[in-house]
Amino acid sequence: MRPADRVTRSERGAALLLVLLIVALLMTLVLEFDRSVRLEHRAAGNYRDATAAFYLAKAGLAEGRMLLLADQLSEKGSDDLEEAWALPGETRLGGGVMRVSVTDEERFFPVNSLITNNTPNSTRIAQFKRLLKSLQIDDGLSDAVMDWIDENDDVRPDGAESVYYSSLPTPYRAHNGPMDSLEELRLVRGVTDEIYSRLAPHLTAVQPGNNNINLNTADPVVLAALDDEMTPDLVQRLITERPIESMTELSTILGSGALSSRVASSTGVASTVFTIEAEGIVNDISKVVTMQVRRGGLEQKPLWVRTPS
Repeated sequence: MRPADRVTRSERGAALLLVLLIVALLMTLVLEFDRSVRLEHRAAGNYRDATAAFYLAKAGLAEGRMLLLADQLSEKGSDDLEEAWALPGETRLGGGVMRVSVTDEERFFPVNSLITNNTPNSTRIAQFKRLLKSLQIDDGLSDAVMDWIDENDDVRPDGAESVYYSSLPTPYRAHNGPMDSLEELRLVRGVTDEIYSRLAPHLTAVQPGNNNINLNTADPVVLAALDDEMTPDLVQRLITERPIESMTELSTILGSGALSSRVASSTGVASTVFTIEAEGIVNDISKVVTMQVRRGGLEQKPLWVRTPS
């Protein structure tokens, strides 16, 4: 083979190799561009769906508030679990789903009422201790909770104040005021995750005010804690007689003795504070908006709102 032929073949081989490299590079660029476009398209779709889900959730809040307003306009004077606001609802709108649930806070034990005007509330303290015992929790925890929400730094026998909390590996101070949210209970001495999970379904951190427990909506655990004489039979009788439309019916249910009067002193048949949770779902993307409102007259005063981050 002549030298010239060898050079020509070598050049052809180099050119072919160069072409293959260019094709491979172009394929890589095309595939990367395709992946980038797909990711951007998916991100845009997720943003669209997330936005739509958020506005569906906001619409759910409006629906919840309208249900409460309709209930106010009925002037019934009591609130129970068979009313429209208390029944969870789901509505399909376009390509999404809107879910709404409304919960009255008076169905729970108002933990902030343990201290009223910076003075221990003996009735509520006794009820809270009964509630703790029924959940198999040491009732000494009540001391720690009261120390957390009272305004002073005096330590109760089973309690704790800022001196204790400041000595922890991650130090903080006692609130020395009403809890802003129930999750704050996790910071109280003696409240483990297990204890919190047992307590939380029965408590509310609604701010002090008209904190009467609603006999029409409270669960059996809360009802049983109302008084030492609240036997399981009496609790079941209360639940069976629901809805109770006025407190005058209480003596008929519990008898006309002292028990009825004691229970009546810290309970009612209507609710004033409600938490509305609204969820919007579009293509498996969920957004939840939560609002707590206080009813008064025909007004609904928002107390707080939580929106998706």
